[in-house]
Amino acid sequence: MAQLAKLLPEAPELLEITKIGLAPGLKLNNEVELSEAVGKIPVLGLKFANAYDGSKFAAVDKYLPTPDKYKGTASN
Repeated sequence: MAQLAKLLPEAPELLEITKIGLAPGLKLNNEVELSEAVGKIPVLGLKFANAYDGSKFAAVDKYLPTPDKYKGTASN
């Protein structure tokens, strides 16, 4: 996610999701912090999905798999 945020600086939600996801850390007895982070990420994900149509995200195209790498059948 951090790499994606660097590729798409015009989408600050991605950087915020990264910061929230990394903040609590994986350690024992931090269920509260992890639960709080988990509750914030979907809100930002929806904000991101509603704010952008993907037309300005050409920077990530080279990282997408090509059709010969797809598993299953693509559908619209």
